Amino acid sequence: MDNPPNKMDYSLIPMKSDSPDFSGQRIVVLHPAQRARAARLDLLRSFHPTDIGYYPAAAGHLRERPDGSPQTIFIRCAAGAGWCQTGGSRYEVRANDLLIIPAGQPHSYGASETDPWTIEWFHAAGKGIAEYLGKMGFHRRSPVLRLRPEAWDSPLFDEALSTLEAGFTDLHLIQAAKALEHLLAHLVIRLHKHPTVEASFMARMEEAVSFLRSHFDQPLTAPGLASRFGFSTSHFTSLFLQHTGHSPIDYLIRVRISRACSLLDMTSLSIQEIAARTGYGDPYYFSRIFKKVTGLSPKSYRSSSKG
Repeated sequence: MDNPPNKMDYSLIPMKSDSPDFSGQRIVVLHPAQRARAARLDLLRSFHPTDIGYYPAAAGHLRERPDGSPQTIFIRCAAGAGWCQTGGSRYEVRANDLLIIPAGQPHSYGASETDPWTIEWFHAAGKGIAEYLGKMGFHRRSPVLRLRPEAWDSPLFDEALSTLEAGFTDLHLIQAAKALEHLLAHLVIRLHKHPTVEASFMARMEEAVSFLRSHFDQPLTAPGLASRFGFSTSHFTSLFLQHTGHSPIDYLIRVRISRACSLLDMTSLSIQEIAARTGYGDPYYFSRIFKKVTGLSPKSYRSSSKG
């Protein structure tokens, strides 16, 4: 836990008399039995918070863990500034930055002496955390992610904190965990949709995605799309990948197959007709692509139970 609660009657949370108090702070810490139970629940095994809190203008905040924390630590700086030292290097943390410290990594961190940070923080455990960090583009060599203000969803964080303040039942734990997972999923999407490139480039990527979705039945190519939107093929492919997580042609295939699934579900069109409507002149090639993406042939997909 970062610092014990101030004026809160959680009898299961250890208190330290030598820790500073921050006016307006909020904090909840699960006791060991609750943590063990959370780790056993199917809905929480991959991800669950163990500690969560909010510290406004936390002057004097300092935490040192020579052996690291058993959980991964997420600290979002909402205002002010702070710092972190880990791996022999010191990192400055500014407003809108997200500090991430993986479990077991020795570290120390604290508030700026002249402009103490306001932070929303939580510790989390579970096997799914590593995948979230990977999707965020997190690297241990730099624990600070520079975020745009809209990338972090504070209402979701507050939902998680308020839920755990209300109780420690399984349902409270599940709701808080899912709110924080939603926050991280939102963050991953925002990081992909708003990379550190010129805004005009991203506007053109939005246009490219819209054009591709509207003209998926046409014979589109990466060079043709790149030329249409004023890029070289390699630059266009790189920007499109950052923006969507897929290359232009892979994205096109997914749009086509998604449309094909809808036609198989809702019409009696033949496989050949559906292939033609989704940009495939050869129904046999269409069937191969469809099976590669969905794991089923078009015929098997159509006959499978749904809903």
